[in-house]
Amino acid sequence: MARLGNTLLTLLFVMLASASAPIAAAESSAEVGIQDNPIATSEESVAAGRTIYGRFCRSCHGQRADGRGMAAPPDRDRPT
Repeated sequence: MARLGNTLLTLLFVMLASASAPIAAAESSAEVGIQDNPIATSEESVAAGRTIYGRFCRSCHGQRADGRGMAAPPDRDRPT
């Protein structure tokens, strides 16, 4: 019984400590600013991007990047 009490006290301490931890503020696009694309636009870079998108992104984001990919979570609202 004492072991259960110690476990519950430890759990309570961890929960209170994590709840009081400061939350990091997300950077807004205004804070980040517009960034230059480090990759020059060329036929080769577009073809490489298309290959990477097809391999890693298309299954969720869809062929047209519309969020209607076959592996997209079904419980999400899809863009219209």
